[in-house]
Amino acid sequence: MRYTVIRHRLNGSCLLKIWRYGEDIDGPTPGRRHLLDYAELQFVGAEEMRHPRWPSPPRQYHLGYEVNEQLEPQLDKPLLPPGVDRVTMDFYVVARYFCNPLDTVFPRFLQGGIKPDETERARAVLKRFKP
Repeated sequence: MRYTVIRHRLNGSCLLKIWRYGEDIDGPTPGRRHLLDYAELQFVGAEEMRHPRWPSPPRQYHLGYEVNEQLEPQLDKPLLPPGVDRVTMDFYVVARYFCNPLDTVFPRFLQGGIKPDETERARAVLKRFKP
């Protein structure tokens, strides 16, 4: 995900929250959304401009279960249900930033996807690994 944020001194410190999701397209649960990754980035915001690519994804994902916001695997929420060996998923990012108290009342999202709070989606097939 790439983004540019320019905040001014009176807004103080800012917090950018980033959620990575996968959404089932086919299989037994089309439309089901899975949290795959979560991260936070704090920055001062005093007349600074940022152009980071953060967080950078790992070179290869080994997905098995949904995670919570502490990145702990939720063993009761497998991405592939028993008996299903492959599912087509859309992968996307939701990012929201908080720079002042009004941001909790009137949310501001980074824009760019189908919905105002999502990035563009990337479609991929999730397959069960069988050694």
